[in-house]
Amino acid sequence: MLVCSANWLLPDGGVSLPPTARELATFQRGLQTVSGRAGFRSDGRYQPISRVDLVFAGDMLDTLSSTRWLGATRPWQGTPASCQLHTEIAVASLRRGQRALALLRRLHRDGIAVPEATRLGRPSPSHFSRVPVRLITLAGDHDLPWPTAPTSRDTPEFAWSPAVSTRWGDNSDVFISHGQQLDPTAASAAPGEDRPPSVRESVGIDLVTRFLQRLGQLLPEIPLQRFGRSLAAAHPLSLPQRIQAWLDRHQAAAASRTTLRSCWQRCVADWHRSTRRETPVVRDLGIDVCDRLAGWLSDSLHPNASPTAPQDLSSVLQPEPSAVVAAVCQEGIHTAVLGHLPLHESIPAREQSQIRQPFFVHAAVPPPEVLGLVPRQPQPDCCELAWSAVFEQGEHLGMRHTVSAGLSTSVHRSFAATVIGHPAVAGTVDALQAA
Repeated sequence: MLVCSANWLLPDGGVSLPPTARELATFQRGLQTVSGRAGFRSDGRYQPISRVDLVFAGDMLDTLSSTRWLGATRPWQGTPASCQLHTEIAVASLRRGQRALALLRRLHRDGIAVPEATRLGRPSPSHFSRVPVRLITLAGDHDLPWPTAPTSRDTPEFAWSPAVSTRWGDNSDVFISHGQQLDPTAASAAPGEDRPPSVRESVGIDLVTRFLQRLGQLLPEIPLQRFGRSLAAAHPLSLPQRIQAWLDRHQAAAASRTTLRSCWQRCVADWHRSTRRETPVVRDLGIDVCDRLAGWLSDSLHPNASPTAPQDLSSVLQPEPSAVVAAVCQEGIHTAVLGHLPLHESIPAREQSQIRQPFFVHAAVPPPEVLGLVPRQPQPDCCELAWSAVFEQGEHLGMRHTVSAGLSTSVHRSFAATVIGHPAVAGTVDALQAA
């Protein structure tokens, strides 16, 4: 069984926090549950899976959400000072995220407990076996460049050096990557080169980080690091929604709301001026993106402002489903898991049908399934550690894949197979209720 997760965003602690103990426990419980359910085969019998491949598809670290970048050294500069600071922030992020790394080490060392099979092909209620877990790490746009092997005794070790992408399965028909190159706000040149910033880098550092730093000075009585984690994971066009949700959740007083909105407008104006010196990489579609984005963000927290971005900005800065599927088709695979895209996106079939297949793909071959790993509507104060599981032939009652959003908290501890759909025949007896 393949399980992919992404966007854990372990920070250095300046303006953001690592995942909470509750988030880590929920992730571990969900991983154990889906590992047990995967043992139910398409013919109804139960046979434990042989291995879990756990792939982290990018952004394990968050090296951008740091106040250290607010000086003269910038992450998009190809200078030794920039590379050194990037490495220092990454090492500090590893140190700050020791609780999360300890969970991964335990999974790698101890595996996952799943029920053994009885002679009747059913899960045993009392006997469990350990399924080994293999860990693979891929790189994203928040965690490059990756720190070199630590030499200090005080520096935490992280044994899984990242790759860019990987394939999985006997036929290598599952492609896993972070996929930031498909997002107009994150696509940029290779790390380590002197280049313009991406929109996410520019907004994340010169707007979000500076906003959180100033807000902490204006409202020192309010803890903001969990709020900072929510903003660090947000797409630039969803920042106003995250801020408004945080205000509503904490029922901020009128004076605090006024202070926050005034601080936000000043920071947007400062970010807009900074783009004149270091212009982000954007596509030119007939509008000045930085001017348009700054104007919309500045007014976005007004009580009468629209919660959604205007169409012209969305068309420029949002990933296009057709472009995503077209890029995946080039890989010639059945399933793609992209850590940078929203959770549950299987791209709608009606949009896939409008995409011209590459000339080497036979017309009868169905378009690939594209799964994302970014939660659609996370809580304002935390970011769910989302995951997607892909099953080999016959596992999990023959399902192809499932996502963490499909597991409710009430069934996390159950290994029972999931029933899809409902009987359409009248008078059907539920065997469990009858028993």
